[in-house]
Amino acid sequence: MSERNCRSRFNNFGGWIITIIGALTLVFAALMFGLGIWLATLGGSLYYAIGGAFFFIAGVGLLRERLWGFGLYVIALIGTIIWAFSEAGANVIRLLPRVSVWLTFFIILCVLWKWVGPRLSQLTDRTSITERPNSGLVPGLSVVVVVVITAISGFVFKHNGDPIDSLPDQISQSGSIANNNLPLAEEQSTGSEWHQYGGTSYGQRYSPLNQINVNNVKNLKRAWIAHASGPHDPSRPEHSFESTAIKVGNNLITCTSHSEAVALDATTGKVKWRFRDTKNGKNLTPRACRGVSFAKIPDSTGLCSNRVLFATLTSRLFALDAESGKLCPGFGQNGEVDLRTGLGEFDAKLYNITSPPVIVNGKAIVGSEVFDNVKRGEPSGVVRAYDTKTGALVWAFDLGRTTQTPLGAGETYTRGTPNAWAPLSADPKLGLVYLPMGNETPDFYGKGRNPKSEKFSSAIVALDVNTGKVRWKYQTVHHDLWDQDLPAQPVLADIPETSGAKPTPAVLVPTKAGQIFMFDRRTGRPLTKITEGKVPQGPAVDDWLSPTQPMPDFPSALGPRVTEASMWGITPLDQAMCRIRFKQYRYDGPFTPPSEQGSLSSPGSAGVYEWGGITVDPKKGVMYANSESMLMVTQLSRTRGNMAAGGDWGGPSYGTPYAVSTHPFLSILQIPCNQPPWGHFTAIDLVSKKVLWRDLLGNGRDNGPMGIASHVPLKIGVPNMGGSVATAGGVIFIGATADRTFRAIDADTGKELWSDVLPASAQATPTVYLGNDGREYVSISAGGHFGMSSKLGDTIITYALPTKK
Repeated sequence: MSERNCRSRFNNFGGWIITIIGALTLVFAALMFGLGIWLATLGGSLYYAIGGAFFFIAGVGLLRERLWGFGLYVIALIGTIIWAFSEAGANVIRLLPRVSVWLTFFIILCVLWKWVGPRLSQLTDRTSITERPNSGLVPGLSVVVVVVITAISGFVFKHNGDPIDSLPDQISQSGSIANNNLPLAEEQSTGSEWHQYGGTSYGQRYSPLNQINVNNVKNLKRAWIAHASGPHDPSRPEHSFESTAIKVGNNLITCTSHSEAVALDATTGKVKWRFRDTKNGKNLTPRACRGVSFAKIPDSTGLCSNRVLFATLTSRLFALDAESGKLCPGFGQNGEVDLRTGLGEFDAKLYNITSPPVIVNGKAIVGSEVFDNVKRGEPSGVVRAYDTKTGALVWAFDLGRTTQTPLGAGETYTRGTPNAWAPLSADPKLGLVYLPMGNETPDFYGKGRNPKSEKFSSAIVALDVNTGKVRWKYQTVHHDLWDQDLPAQPVLADIPETSGAKPTPAVLVPTKAGQIFMFDRRTGRPLTKITEGKVPQGPAVDDWLSPTQPMPDFPSALGPRVTEASMWGITPLDQAMCRIRFKQYRYDGPFTPPSEQGSLSSPGSAGVYEWGGITVDPKKGVMYANSESMLMVTQLSRTRGNMAAGGDWGGPSYGTPYAVSTHPFLSILQIPCNQPPWGHFTAIDLVSKKVLWRDLLGNGRDNGPMGIASHVPLKIGVPNMGGSVATAGGVIFIGATADRTFRAIDADTGKELWSDVLPASAQATPTVYLGNDGREYVSISAGGHFGMSSKLGDTIITYALPTKK
């Protein structure tokens, strides 16, 4: 090209556009072609190689200012559109990575055709620009053809995503929701108080208050804002603030990740007292505290007749006067019980208490968190019951001992047994406490586990409140190699087995796999059919797998089987890379075992359900559940390397042949490789077991590539952890989502009625109560989560309807 023509090209606006679009097309197409060849060698889609080749040749034509380059571009675009609809259906979000780049370039060329057109010709470069055709017919016809092909493709491929979806992304409720008129828990008859994590020991998270309802919730305003940790201290970094406050009298009482309990005036938010565990070692990393519990001492008045039971990061159980925050002198040693007693020598970083004790029949029953995947023989997962008045140990559920009586001199609890880290629930009338059990760590290699204790791994266990003896149990995952411990509080409700029948005392057990198990809570008899379904085999060397896993006949929140076509991205390039990695990993469906090759886990160890669990409206007999769908990568390694300190969500797993790495399956742009939606909210009738409605939960405003917020409030369904509360006013309140939003949802339809953007995401369950001023309040902890949000804090935000002037 002559110097004169070169100057002409770059001095001409149309030349600039053609050069830029042509060059970008060449770069994108070349990269896509290379990735496509790689993907094809792995047995993946041929589109990326073929499409990349077509767009590359079209890019060459555009750079040479040839009309045929534009024509070939249109042909490649039409082929891409047809292929995109065949894979993604008429779903804009899923179509985005497949067509966005190429469609954008096409639109730019067509919109600027007035300048671009005269530069494009099939004539030689010697022809003057003024002699070249400049008709709008070419782009006009191209646009018509592209639009027609798009419309036809959308009609032909009208399914909304993968045709094997177990449930569509959105189901609208038509008509009136079920109202089974079931009995309320006796403990929760007024709703003015909120004494335990889930409202009561039943864990239903239901308030019978109806002052705030579907008609006026749109008027909800912030009543007050407080900070649980007080003045900011840079030397004390925040952790995930996941506490659900209890309400006792006019005190709203919560806890922080720094082993503190704080009481706020429930109507004003003013700090009334603060208690700090002074033995909290500065070398201990802050961990989540999900709440405290209330105990009333019968036939007692004055100091500590109403008390708060508070378990800390340093493994101590404190009893505090609910009104003043003073230690209760008659409880243990000056108000304190050392939960390290009987555990033997252990690293304090590996053991702590994150969930509040459940209070039932004068006993505080405490589980524990054991840090996953560090080594065999970590501290015992013993569950213990203490007298709420004296702090005396009543019994200890230790899977390595035949009796649950207190230890003798020099004895210790059995190391390495499964633990119960999530909140417990209890039935005072039946005298039973329900434990959602984890598994023996390390989580991803099972050879060498204690055969007796493994029978209780990832199981729901009902214990006698007075003795700690096992009344019944059911294992939800056999020989768990996926970290599928039960992550949430079991929920108690009285549910008819069939329409019109007398209610059966039931317990509902949500799992990380997105399943709901239902049992008669008296006996453990399943209330839905449970089959043993075949699952993938081929464990790590010397390990073993159960050939089947329990599958309850209840709507699952797991979603469809993952495929190469369900990989996602922002552009064709990062989507192609996700597809390549998908083909490189092992994936045989749910319960694909961990491997040295690297296995995709769906469900992953982050869970479909997590500690947020489920909510039950006991009057309607309806369950509400938020769920997420995030793929995890689990890889075993015979070299521990940088996993010696725990590394990502895996760890060194000392005492086994393998270290383990487990982390979310993310693209190079740090967004999930599996396509959205990643979050749902679902209502299920507990009598008919039918889905009443299902909707996407959360928008993409605070999410984006490389952790940069997109600020686009597009409703796509986002990752979420945290719980909801249902009220008699027909409103469900929920935070949970990564988009930092607190929402009010119509319980009958799933429609969003109101929302407020929080300073950080809310991975806690709200508290609903009646203030001293007679108003109904809704309070939420908005502190973020280290795995979901870059913003952490200790903010408590409380809402109410405006007062009438």
